[in-house]
Amino acid sequence: MRMIELAPILVIIVVLVITGIWKIMSSDNWINVGAEIIQNDIEEIYNRPGSLSSKNERSFEYKINLKYKYVYNGKTFTGNTVYPGLPNIFSHKNVAQEIHTNYPPGKRVEVFINPQKPAESSLFSFQGIPKKNIILIVIIMLFMLALIVGGIILFMKKF
Repeated sequence: MRMIELAPILVIIVVLVITGIWKIMSSDNWINVGAEIIQNDIEEIYNRPGSLSSKNERSFEYKINLKYKYVYNGKTFTGNTVYPGLPNIFSHKNVAQEIHTNYPPGKRVEVFINPQKPAESSLFSFQGIPKKNIILIVIIMLFMLALIVGGIILFMKKF
């Protein structure tokens, strides 16, 4: 596979990363409203050996199946997002377990909503994430992308 064939894949990866970061950062001006947790389950997802996140050993990721309802401007909405722009999948069981334990069904909570698109919501927003953590995440993602591109280039030179 030549670099020209891999370019579209790399562009898609970069666009997805930038979109996710943009979504998280855009939630900085979201407002919080009262909500009620309707559902909160943890689903264990098995990563077979050899998959990107398994490191050739048996490993799992943990998906939070979250659902909450809230009222904004007289209309009822439901949401299911933990962090804006990110999937509800966590690598560490203790993180998923903490969300599961702290947000049981029936609990009244504050969620963040986009006032321009009230159907867009999340349990947490960029307001609660220190800005230095986002910068660190961006740097790590760019470093990983550079490693992937470098690995592809080295791989192609060998063949």
